[in-house]
Amino acid sequence: MFTTLVANGKPLFLDPRLFENPEHYAKIMGYDKPIDFKLYETPVAKKEQ
Repeated sequence: MFTTLVANGKPLFLDPRLFENPEHYAKIMGYDKPIDFKLYETPVAKKEQ
């Protein structure tokens, strides 16, 4: 499985199996950051009268 990201304007393909330390891959992908489960409500469009 490959993952893509852009670093300094260059697209890169990452294969997690090629990382010796899985923690490095998790850090690059941002898996160490908390997940935001908030559900934002979209404003209801006002009807013109």
